[in-house]
Amino acid sequence: MATFISNAQIILSEDFESSTSLPETWINDDIAGAGDTWVIGSGVDAPYYGADNGYFETYTDISVNYAWFDSANNGVDNGVAEELALTSPVFDCTGLSSVVLSFSHWFLGDQVSAGTTIDGEGFVEVSNDGGASWTSVLSFVGQTYGENIIDISEQVGTSSNSHVRFRWTGNYNYLWAIDNIIVQQPEGSAPDVCTNMTPANEATDVEIVLSNNDLKMIYFSWDAATTGDPATSYNWYFGTTADDVSNLVSGFDGTAEDSGITWGDTADTGWQTNTTYYWKVASINTAGITESSVYSFTTGSTNPLGIEDIS
Repeated sequence: MATFISNAQIILSEDFESSTSLPETWINDDIAGAGDTWVIGSGVDAPYYGADNGYFETYTDISVNYAWFDSANNGVDNGVAEELALTSPVFDCTGLSSVVLSFSHWFLGDQVSAGTTIDGEGFVEVSNDGGASWTSVLSFVGQTYGENIIDISEQVGTSSNSHVRFRWTGNYNYLWAIDNIIVQQPEGSAPDVCTNMTPANEATDVEIVLSNNDLKMIYFSWDAATTGDPATSYNWYFGTTADDVSNLVSGFDGTAEDSGITWGDTADTGWQTNTTYYWKVASINTAGITESSVYSFTTGSTNPLGIEDIS
């Protein structure tokens, strides 16, 4: 899904659909000199998960072709660090009042080797001087996925010699897949706040159910705002205190039917009975981000695994 509105001015757009190899206008910068390369992958299955998982299409808008670095197969578990960047062609910001970068990605940077977790890191960086210097605007560790929208107006200004790059550092980790890269001057306004959030604020006895993967799940939903410019995506956040609502699920669309969120890696972790949680929703388009108020809810006493909580 391309993230722009119809009257936006598109400065750079790349979905990697036109070739099975890296486009000539994009640069594979092997900073460490280890022979590592970004390549073009294809399909909707996230590598290193089960067959036919469809995760790219379900969670990220990555589909068909995409650029990716496969650290697990390019890297060597010998302590030699990887560092390489996927660098865009030049783009011209002359005369623009605002510049926004958006892209979809799947970042998986953790790898356990000999009992030790080795963290890969990803950096999104921009340059306003033809690549002579770079400024980081976003970074990633662990696992994260979905759409990102970043205002880079301050970093690129009105430079006619701008670039964006995606820089990976690590060694023998997993992967970084990137698609639907767009730089644009958006027009219009940020979306208004979403409405009819469910569970309602201070709701009690909220049901925990089992997902298809036998993980504990809670249903969340909301309505898109009927005023202002529409949201193109949403970020969902939760926490265990009102002051720290920072756990993120990006690209979760609560306007769809049967929108459930699991939490935890095993059946007995995740959502707990008789527990109060806090959550909020960020409505996003290229013109800006609007967050809802923080809502709270308390789960019921029934555990879907069949173990009653009698505390």
